Amino acid sequence: MKIIGAKGCFFSVNVNFKISSGSIGPSHQYVYMVQTKEGLYGFGGGVGSPPYINKFAFRKTKKHLINLNISNRRDIEKFSEFMRSIRVDKYVIYGLETALYDLLGKIENKPFYCYFGQK
Repeated sequence: MKIIGAKGCFFSVNVNFKISSGSIGPSHQYVYMVQTKEGLYGFGGGVGSPPYINKFAFRKTKKHLINLNISNRRDIEKFSEFMRSIRVDKYVIYGLETALYDLLGKIENKPFYCYFGQK
């Protein structure tokens, strides 16, 4: 199925508390959505990078997502390999991979976890 749309949404969760190895501060989260012509959606999340890195990397990646055909796991792996070759932030890649596997699961009518060796 062909990807016709992709969106990203940033939010920050402010969790300030101390743990034995130091303290935890704000957590930057990014949620990704991919959409097919047939009206299916896939969702994934990324964490770790500051918002400006995620925004820039997502803009850089989005043009490669649109018109991408997803029909099997190998299509997602090839997309991920390409994104790594152009040095897209790893957290953006993880979030988009998750969204694409979520979408593939809906296309193949399989649970998401089946793509990661679990039954």
